[in-house]
Amino acid sequence: EVIRAAQEVQASRYAVDVWHDKAIQQAENISILPDSHKSASIPEILTALGVDTNRQDQIASNRVGRCLRFAKWDRKQVREGKVRTWRWFAPVETVSSE
Repeated sequence: EVIRAAQEVQASRYAVDVWHDKAIQQAENISILPDSHKSASIPEILTALGVDTNRQDQIASNRVGRCLRFAKWDRKQVREGKVRTWRWFAPVETVSSE
């Protein structure tokens, strides 16, 4: 109960980034592609947003990561061949029985 109240207070303080809606939309678009592991990576999202590769720095990555975290996406490591990469997975929708 206390944790839920704290989360609500934190959410009310969150200043929605101007990239938020676009970043989430691009992540959703990427996650439905056949080779995407039903997920999206930060560089893929930044590229889809039109951010030049030389401008894809830690600040831009953190910005997109904050948007995804606020939208309840989960960050997990995935093995792609011999390389492990971080990818973001959409929240699992729960069906409530009312």
